[in-house]
Amino acid sequence: MMAEAGVAGGVAAGVAAGAVADRYWLVRLDGAKLRELRTGRGLSKVSLAHRAGISPATVANLERQVSPRCHVRTAAKLAAALDLPPTALAVPSDQP
Repeated sequence: MMAEAGVAGGVAAGVAAGAVADRYWLVRLDGAKLRELRTGRGLSKVSLAHRAGISPATVANLERQVSPRCHVRTAAKLAAALDLPPTALAVPSDQP
């Protein structure tokens, strides 16, 4: 838990100054990349969700691009659960 909080806080600090910024800032995730990384590690949606502390529906929606944007802290939790840096799943801002 402490590592997740540190990762989420680090991402929020990089995005905007302020302790509560990670509650409001949204990032766009690459759903195909999330699925590829998850399956490459042999994880189901449910097991990744459990490791990240989020719902399996959130993982499914992000992978299918139903809602390609998520809170910064959600992206950070997913990255931490996959042993990746916090920005690994984000779509670069210069891409549509």
